[in-house]
Amino acid sequence: MIEKALQFLVKTAQAAAAPTLVCEDDRTARYDAGGTIVVVPKAPALANHHVRSLEDLVAVVLAFDEYYGEPSRWSVWHAPDQVIGVFDNGDRRDVVRFRLTFAESFAALVALECEKPVYIQSDFIHLLDVILGVDKAIIAPFRKLDWRTQIQASGEVAAGRDRMGKEITAEVAGVSALPNDLLIQTAVYREKGERCLLPMGVRCVIRTHPANERIAIRPVPGEIDTAIELAQGSIRQRLEEMLPEGAAIFYGSP
Repeated sequence: MIEKALQFLVKTAQAAAAPTLVCEDDRTARYDAGGTIVVVPKAPALANHHVRSLEDLVAVVLAFDEYYGEPSRWSVWHAPDQVIGVFDNGDRRDVVRFRLTFAESFAALVALECEKPVYIQSDFIHLLDVILGVDKAIIAPFRKLDWRTQIQASGEVAAGRDRMGKEITAEVAGVSALPNDLLIQTAVYREKGERCLLPMGVRCVIRTHPANERIAIRPVPGEIDTAIELAQGSIRQRLEEMLPEGAAIFYGSP
């Protein structure tokens, strides 16, 4: 009984001595420690900046040196989905991000590779004309396709048996005028400063399916990856040109 009473007194004394938070803001916290107000400084929240261009990301990264007075504490990482500048002095790890999204035409090519759709004639023409921006002279032969499907009855009498059947003949007029492949010129990314770069060429193959009156188009294997690598190479080159010599630039994510 006495032991429990002593434990209760100890806990009560400890609780009484524990400081109580009175108020706080972004930079300080005030505690009541036995009637005395103690001000405790707080580190500001980590910065998580977002910019809309590669040039602005470089400007923020270079400003880290001036703001913190600690040069060479930053690194820049680039990947297919974003470019990240990181300032790390051991206590803080502030970041600035430039997010990358595929241009509409390039995203459509990625979908062709992943989803492997087939199109009716009108939808295929819409894809080439509106989404992929193919020259109208190249599209013209696809507008002139004439699908023809014939069903012919056939019969055979042999050894007392009658065998009837149907032969389906499918053909398409004008297919000889179609290209077997197309080089689609497209930007990889849609962001400011990225879309206006020289477009990447993505080679695609075209196949017709007369039996069901469909057309398919697919990027040649490896073409999508090559276009992304070339776009990333352009980003890397511009980072090296805008940042000081020997800057810490990496392909990947921190």
